[in-house]
Amino acid sequence: MFEILFLLFGLIIGSFLNVVSMRYKGDSPQKGEFSLFMRQGRSHCPHCGKVLAWHELIPIASFIIQKGRCRSCGHKLSLQYPVVELATGIIFALLAGKIGFMDSTAVTSLSIWLLASVFFILIAAIDFRLFIIPDALNIGIAFLGVGITILQRDYFNHALAAVIGAIFFGAIVLATRGQGMGGGDIKLAGAMGLLLGLPDVIFAFMSAFIIGALWGVGLMILRKKTLKDAVPFGPFLVIGTFLSLFLTPFFLNMLLL
Repeated sequence: MFEILFLLFGLIIGSFLNVVSMRYKGDSPQKGEFSLFMRQGRSHCPHCGKVLAWHELIPIASFIIQKGRCRSCGHKLSLQYPVVELATGIIFALLAGKIGFMDSTAVTSLSIWLLASVFFILIAAIDFRLFIIPDALNIGIAFLGVGITILQRDYFNHALAAVIGAIFFGAIVLATRGQGMGGGDIKLAGAMGLLLGLPDVIFAFMSAFIIGALWGVGLMILRKKTLKDAVPFGPFLVIGTFLSLFLTPFFLNMLLL
């Protein structure tokens, strides 16, 4: 029952995250900082500017009913809208089922992970579209990682995971002279380490590289990208994080059998 409620709650939050990510233009106030996004008024079509009615803002359902197009101008809407809404709903439901509400520690942990999920999903959506990982989101995840570290009283583990993540990705940036990854990826890797700890963060990195490689190969097969084209890595780190959170215990149990 709680999982269904969190699924619905996540769908609503996902709709809000679409607004935030789509209105974000860059890190400088002149380009559209997070603190300024609400000044752009009510939700509207990004193509014709028509203000959307309430029945055009129902998560998932509106996109399906409108066949992925604006009711006013008929322009095709981004698939990001249903993808982010559905992903947020599923992640919220899975978190509620995994962590639960057994005691105050569980409630605190769930709250931290729900907020972290919001930051991660924003990172994935923004980096996929703009090749930018906002510092504010990385800092937010790092602070939440500190909260998890204090909650679990596992300071050395999480601190070591953060250092390993930052050094590993920093080495990649240096080796590729900034062509393979950027500073935002280094910061995100460190923040992930604080939040996940060891060995979970290692599984997250491995998953990110495997999925990222498969995605890149797929794009090249479809001739949409070449080896010289850049591919944002933030979304794959986000996917790796959630795979690690939900699947690492399963794989560890298999190894111990």
